[in-house]
Amino acid sequence: MNDINMMREADIAVSLTGNASLISSEGGNHALRSADYSIGQFKHMKPLLLVHGRESYRKNSHIVTFSIYKNLLLMLPVALFSAYCGFSGLQVYDDWLFHLYSVLFTSVPIVVYGVMDMQLEKEAFLHHPVLYEDGIEAQLLGGRTFVQWLLYAAFQAFLIFLMCFSVLKRSPEVYGIVTSHGQPHVAELHSGRLADLQLAGVLVCAGAVLLSNMRLLQDSYQFTWHVFSAQAASTGSFFLILYTLSRNPSSPLFTHFDALWQYPGASLCLLFFLLSMWPLNAYMHSYSVAGSKHEELQEMIERSCDEKHRREEEEVDLEERQQILGEIQQESMRGSVAAALYGRCAQHTGFAFAGEEGHVPQIIENLKSYQ
Repeated sequence: MNDINMMREADIAVSLTGNASLISSEGGNHALRSADYSIGQFKHMKPLLLVHGRESYRKNSHIVTFSIYKNLLLMLPVALFSAYCGFSGLQVYDDWLFHLYSVLFTSVPIVVYGVMDMQLEKEAFLHHPVLYEDGIEAQLLGGRTFVQWLLYAAFQAFLIFLMCFSVLKRSPEVYGIVTSHGQPHVAELHSGRLADLQLAGVLVCAGAVLLSNMRLLQDSYQFTWHVFSAQAASTGSFFLILYTLSRNPSSPLFTHFDALWQYPGASLCLLFFLLSMWPLNAYMHSYSVAGSKHEELQEMIERSCDEKHRREEEEVDLEERQQILGEIQQESMRGSVAAALYGRCAQHTGFAFAGEEGHVPQIIENLKSYQ
């Protein structure tokens, strides 16, 4: 029971499922229920901490800050509009679009990001345990990170409010009034319905959906068909819901899908968000703590890979030099043996043909000894 008490007091409890008989016992089952994670062998502890633990901390940190960011994109334009119109209490968003923003329009990419995104390969985390320091030092979820996300969300929310309301305000049809020779008169749309504030709310909500999904896409490290499918499904669901509501005569958004595209400024406004915020998001990501850490990790891994290749090349060169040296030694030994044999043979044959008296018996005796 001491182990169970320690598991309850620990921040994260890991249970080792050893013998099956112990697991089936009451104490083993109680220990498994008290643990946060259960592993079959102790060797699984390293991947659990260095791979899954580190990535879980990184993704949870990003999801927390991103959730605050995307909600600020939706709510700050409303606060700015309320201050602009004297806090009259006008409702900018339609109820369907407002409630489906977090449920459908921006939810699927977050789920795919949390489940499938991986910053590096599994082997990189196992071979570089220094990457685990991000969680120990709480580098990805601190005051600096929150301030950066808040300021960037406030900037984009102000940009959405300024551009969306300015574009529609400069189009006289927004309030159903055009000016002809200085005299205002009512101008109806093709459907016969006058434009209203809901049209501006549709454009603001569309900008918030596009910017939030685009930011999450740029912060991802895995670009697979799952990621792009989730992005397309969430962003496309906004326009699909808008189209469905615009076909319902009892909906406040009746004919608003067609009315939105009748103003060229609305399409240009959304296009401006995509083209201008993409490089700005990339810059903010590289400037953030997570982006700067990722660049440092890439440089460290590249240096380690270069060092590994250099050591492998040195080992190959050393093996080649040793092989060449061995061949040279063998050749030299063969040459020395051949030279010694040749010298002895040349010495005796020289005496044989010298014709000097007294050497013939000695040569014959040497030849007999060779035979």
